[in-house]
Amino acid sequence: MTILAKTKSTKSNITISINTFIDSIRNPHSSIRRSAQQHEISKGFIGNIIKRNKFYPYKVKLVHELIEDDLDRQIEFCDDEDDR
Repeated sequence: MTILAKTKSTKSNITISINTFIDSIRNPHSSIRRSAQQHEISKGFIGNIIKRNKFYPYKVKLVHELIEDDLDRQIEFCDDEDDR
């Protein structure tokens, strides 16, 4: 696992990279913008750290609640598509 960003390896960059990565693990719901403000570094730098460690930002979005007959409708839809 690569924690460092592709910049000159100075002690401060290493420390910032590690702290940022640890914070993203502790609080996965925090935004990149908020993390950049906390650590006083650019959003791009934080994005690079997160992506190099194979973390990808996303937000879970509930579209609708599943109901009892949803499975039946899905199966019926698949059958109709197969018949076409």
